[in-house]
Amino acid sequence: MPTEPARAVAYPAKVYSVQIAAAAVQTADVAPFALRLALLVVLLLIAVLFGATGYLGWRGRLTPSGRLGVRTASALTDWASFELTNRVAGLPTLVAGVIAAFSGAAAFGLPTLAGSLVAAGIGLVAAIALAAAGGVMGDRAAKMMLASKPTNQASCAGCACGGCEATAAG
Repeated sequence: MPTEPARAVAYPAKVYSVQIAAAAVQTADVAPFALRLALLVVLLLIAVLFGATGYLGWRGRLTPSGRLGVRTASALTDWASFELTNRVAGLPTLVAGVIAAFSGAAAFGLPTLAGSLVAAGIGLVAAIALAAAGGVMGDRAAKMMLASKPTNQASCAGCACGGCEATAAG
């Protein structure tokens, strides 16, 4: 018994209707240029703030009398703890600035409203979370440094000669 060859059946009407529906969705979900530009500007401003603060802190160029940097109680105890705190927090804050800049560019470059808002939201949350994590790490470093300092500074110069332990034990 001979078998029939398989026949290809095309349904151009259904393909055409799917193409029209996809085109309608694309034109309805286009983000306005002004919104994409506003997201770009806001995220670039955040990127410059985080980037400059992170870079200056990482390089040790922030001062306790300024307005930038990690400003916790343990960080403001003395100059060395402030510098350590901001050096530790500097790199994560700098990376948070880079993330904010890239998310702003992504929000501007994506043509859909949902894509722009998701890119901006994820980038903003990631940048703030990373900068906050850097601040927490810097504060912990300052607390550890302050805890390692000798408590009896009247009889100890902090030279690690071993005399402080002998004085405390005797």
